[in-house]
Amino acid sequence: MITNQSEHLQAVFIALADPTRRALLEILAKAPSHVGALAQQVPVSRSAVSQHLKVLKDAGLVQQAKRGQQRIYAVMDESQGVLKALSNYALSLVAPAPGETDAKRTPLVIQERGGARTLDWAAVNDEVDAQTVSLAGRFYVAGHRMERLLARTAAAYQLNVGEAMILGTLKRLGNDRTCTPTELGRHSLISVTGIAKRLNRLEQAGLIERTSDEEDRRSVQVRLTAAGARTFEAISHEQFTQSYVGFNALSPTQREGLDDVLESLLGTLPDT
Repeated sequence: MITNQSEHLQAVFIALADPTRRALLEILAKAPSHVGALAQQVPVSRSAVSQHLKVLKDAGLVQQAKRGQQRIYAVMDESQGVLKALSNYALSLVAPAPGETDAKRTPLVIQERGGARTLDWAAVNDEVDAQTVSLAGRFYVAGHRMERLLARTAAAYQLNVGEAMILGTLKRLGNDRTCTPTELGRHSLISVTGIAKRLNRLEQAGLIERTSDEEDRRSVQVRLTAAGARTFEAISHEQFTQSYVGFNALSPTQREGLDDVLESLLGTLPDT
């Protein structure tokens, strides 16, 4: 039977799995803010920011208060410790003490700058299995590190992660292939609401071009330019030769097993 506490913990991990929500949390951890100000600091629309804030609020990570005509969002006080721990991207299990048999009481160590501190998840919820939390934490950390590596590579070409992913999607579809923004969203990991702003920047940089459909002038078609193809090939080369070294070191059997496990796991996670 799933308890409310277990559901809450799952909601926290799901909320933190999205890079935009993590960015919003980092901003709010510094100071409370409203939707308009937040939308200026992340590459998604104002309505998308509102949806992300709702997920964070439902997960108990942020709270909302009304100030005049504005709704002000802030990080929940009781969430600060957990957020600070997770944001250091180094989550691991501590070995059980001699004679300890209760895995649920095994604490998790979160490495922090200048030292480490123990976070005992059983104190938060005595039904939480420490190994499950460790796996979820490592999954979160691995995804965040992969995102940061791509962000670093993309930044060298004056792009952000979402823009690099759009170039990659268009490259995968074929240099001569055109598609609508909606189709692009369906084939990529970018939400449709976050595509328009990115397409504007990519077009200004000469990496994509947009044309109107001859049969339907209201329908816009997106195509990768030669410069866009070269840029993504450079980004891809750096990713495969540097960031993906760990994957390349795995045997084909290990990669196949990992792929099966991740496919199964992702199939259980809601697509928020």
